[in-house]
Order: sequence, then structure tokens, then C-alpha cells
Amino acid sequence: MIKRDRPSEWDDPGQPRQFVPAAEGEVETTLGADTNFKGTLTFERPLKIDGKFEGELTTRGFLIVGQSGEVHADIRSGNVVVDGKVSGNIVAEGKVQLNPTASLIGDIRASRLAIAEGATFVGQCDVNPAGADIQKPKPTIAMAPNADSLSSPELAIKAVKTGLK
Repeated sequence: MIKRDRPSEWDDPGQPRQFVPAAEGEVETTLGADTNFKGTLTFERPLKIDGKFEGELTTRGFLIVGQSGEVHADIRSGNVVVDGKVSGNIVAEGKVQLNPTASLIGDIRASRLAIAEGATFVGQCDVNPAGADIQKPKPTIAMAPNADSLSSPELAIKAVKTGLK
């Protein structure tokens, strides 16, 4: 059971945290190494997956993918710790933590992100602690004078010769 009489390590982003999975005593439910689950799973209490899961995971709570865990799913969670393999996108209201044995192929959107040395991450990430709506600047293209009459290859050659970027 989760001890509520102490602050959570997730509550203080300024404090560094060791890359270790949550204490076993904090996890109430575990899908064991011999478990194969396919479908949609929604839960509130901390869950650890040591087996194989395919589908969709949704929680406002805490998800741990153990070292032997293999998850092929899109994950929406409060906080996620990955020690095993995840193939799918993760959206977390809080923190996503990839420990040294983690392998994630998918995109991450989270308030906080920690990636340990040795972890594998292939994808894009959007980490925005304040949740602000940030507009990406649009690229601008410099055009040479009289560029309207040039074809694309001619324009590229002229840009190189004149130093236009």
C-alpha cells in the first residue's frame, strides 16, 4: 500500500532521484512474468507489469513496466517508470522515467522526463512542466530577387552561389 504520510519523490522535481523502480511494497497489483494480457486496462492503484501486455493502458496513477515486462500499447498515466520494453506512445501528467534497462519505441508527452544512461529511446518527446501552449516558430525561406521565374533546381543553385539560406 502507498504510504501517504511522506511526500512522494514525484512531488519535488528539483530533487534528483536514483534510477530504481518503486519499492515492491508500494505496488498493489502485478501482472506476473507468465501473464499475457490483451485489451484495454483502466486502473487507479499502482500497477507493475512483468509479463506481456498489448492494447491500451489508462490510469491517473502509477505504472511500472518491470525488467521482464513487454508492453505494446499506448499509455495514458499519471507517472510511468520503465525498466522493460515499451512499444507505443506515452502521455503522462507527471513524470516518465526510463531506467538503464528500459527500451521505449514511441513518443513521450510528459511534464517531466528522466532518462538514465543505458536506456534506449527511439521517438520524439514533448516535455512541458508548466503545460504552457508553446507555438513553434515557422521556418522562413529567403527568396532571391526575381526568384519567381526560376525553377526549383535553378533556385537551389542560385541560393548556393549567392549565399542565401
